[in-house]
Amino acid sequence: MRTPYDKGVAEFESLLHPEWYARQGFILVTQDVRGCFAPDGAFEPLAHGFDDGVDTIEQCAALAKSNGAVGMHGFSYSGTTQLLPATRGPQALKAIAPAFTNGGVYEDWCYKNGAFQQCLSQVWAAGLAIGEAFRCGEPADWRPALKAFDGLPGEYGHLPLTDHPSLSRDFVPLYYEWLEHSTFDDYWKRWHLGERCADITIPALHLVGWYDLFIEGTICNYQGLVTMGSSALARGNQKLAIGPWHHRHPANLEPAP
Repeated sequence: MRTPYDKGVAEFESLLHPEWYARQGFILVTQDVRGCFAPDGAFEPLAHGFDDGVDTIEQCAALAKSNGAVGMHGFSYSGTTQLLPATRGPQALKAIAPAFTNGGVYEDWCYKNGAFQQCLSQVWAAGLAIGEAFRCGEPADWRPALKAFDGLPGEYGHLPLTDHPSLSRDFVPLYYEWLEHSTFDDYWKRWHLGERCADITIPALHLVGWYDLFIEGTICNYQGLVTMGSSALARGNQKLAIGPWHHRHPANLEPAP
């Protein structure tokens, strides 16, 4: 799992705890993406998703006691960190399980039919600002970042969007980049799955909720791999599960024996 939300948490609020996978005989690896929590560097959402993902897959395959077969799983952003390296066809990657994720940041995440998704974009950016304040800022920056996140709903009416009091350019410059690119240009096409489905050769389990903001993207990912996957193994082994959920699901309940 590659995540921007702290490898120590490993998304166990939405998925099963890492200990569960270990009890099934898996070696479970969780990794902070570049620029989040432990790693150095600047966090640029998805910018290094292809190469960093492939490098990590290869390192996992080479671990002591590994049989060389790697699978990936994860929720939301951590679904995209599976799909992007899968398009590069790393030999060790055998299956992925992208849950509640999207096929492209522009159309599913930041804009919908050309309209800026203000609430989602601002809340996500404000949440990232907290992590950046703790990682790169000074102690004096921490409380304002937390306060800005808590008070964000009261600022939804603030205009202009390009100068927001709760979204510091020092900690979340990406928010302002999104506003500068209001059309589906090359900035967004870098991470769009779309026709890259034709480069994926492996099975995938796609999980989403009927009320999730990413349901359209998840269905598009599934359909794209069924129709365009570059191997019979991929085209014939895509599974889609949709439940009565929003951007969470009850998979953290351990299955019955």
